[in-house]
Amino acid sequence: MLPKLYMQVSSVGNLALNIASLGSAGAATAAQEAGKLTDLKSSFKQMKDAAKASEAYQEAYALWKASEPARDVYKFYKAADIVVEEEFTPEEMVRAAALIASIADPTGVASVVAAYSYPKCSALVALGR
Repeated sequence: MLPKLYMQVSSVGNLALNIASLGSAGAATAAQEAGKLTDLKSSFKQMKDAAKASEAYQEAYALWKASEPARDVYKFYKAADIVVEEEFTPEEMVRAAALIASIADPTGVASVVAAYSYPKCSALVALGR
């Protein structure tokens, strides 16, 4: 249950970050909001710079980068695990394809599709699982 929940939460978070980073300047279009947005961006930049300078951030980032190949292998393994079943549901096939696509998808959309493509329990019971 925990990997499924983590996958669902993290995939949406990653997608939201991708969307936000591309359209963050368009959030406040009114002239009176421009000053608030500038202040907010400045504050976040200071916090980000302070966090990047910390030793904990450097260690965490190094671990995250080092684990990237392992995450891709895990996605492929999970997709292969679905496909080797004798019978599988259409939702499982979509999840397998999305997991494979997520290895090369920098936007995070394929990860969101994979995270939410689970069959209903009744379909699994019908397959004897």
